[in-house]
Amino acid sequence: MKSKGIKEKVGRVEENNDGYNKEQGVIQRSLRRRTVGAAFIPLVVLAIMIFLLFSPTFQSFINTGIPLPEVAIEKIQFQESPSQIVAFIRNVGQTEITIAQADVNDRIHAAAIEPSKILSRLSDAKVIIPFFWNPAEPYEVGITTDDGTRFSKTIDAAASSPDPDTEQIVFFAVIGIYVGIIPVMIGLLWYPFIRSMSRNKYNFFLSLTAGLLVFLGIDALIESNEISTDIVSPIFNGQMLIVIVTTISFIALLYTSEKLTQRAIKKSMSSVEMTSPHSPDSNSIVTNSSQTRSQVSQRQMQDLENPWQYL
Repeated sequence: MKSKGIKEKVGRVEENNDGYNKEQGVIQRSLRRRTVGAAFIPLVVLAIMIFLLFSPTFQSFINTGIPLPEVAIEKIQFQESPSQIVAFIRNVGQTEITIAQADVNDRIHAAAIEPSKILSRLSDAKVIIPFFWNPAEPYEVGITTDDGTRFSKTIDAAASSPDPDTEQIVFFAVIGIYVGIIPVMIGLLWYPFIRSMSRNKYNFFLSLTAGLLVFLGIDALIESNEISTDIVSPIFNGQMLIVIVTTISFIALLYTSEKLTQRAIKKSMSSVEMTSPHSPDSNSIVTNSSQTRSQVSQRQMQDLENPWQYL
């Protein structure tokens, strides 16, 4: 009788546990569904906002005035054979435009427009103007639409635009070797000397290197800002693109450096831990290996750490 009572109690406990587990499973599934739903709510709201922003009804509230034509002359090339001027243009206005004529220094010249003289919004074209130009002289290239609106761009000193060929590829490859590879190899030759220095001197050279890199980074940002202002159309917001690309590149380099550092540290520690005894004095070898692991040079571990902490 006692055994039957114990079995009945055990069965009831198991039934209660099964019911509790089922309830917990239902609760977890419902929480999971709510979490997934909460994750999609911002995306749905963002999609609705984008749809409303670009809808004709909302655009009618924004564009209350008469849209004017706007053409950006992104780039001008001077070619020698045959002698001609090539202007790369883009329609950055709100309406479709038609290119009527082209001029150089306020003198109308015949021009070929590829692929078409009718440009929809954000479409581009190439205006080819046969013209005998002289090097180092200033030229103003103008584009006029069918409604009489003229857009121009001035070149202070004309120069022949280089054509990509094998000679140019070799030239830029040599420049890349001189600028990118040779300085790195020279820096590696200094590595043994720097390792023998004290921590303060090591931090000094590291700070000096970081300062040079910051200077080069600022110079590159200024140069890229000038190029984006002169070449990229304002509608693409070249300055914002520079900021976004720079931020993403910095985060990617930081993430890669951290991952490589952690991998090197794990590899160094695992190589010490996996030292197995092969001699009769196994206890002494195990003891020595543990001592060796605890006596790893602090200098070597610090060399594997992220160098950004010293900046």
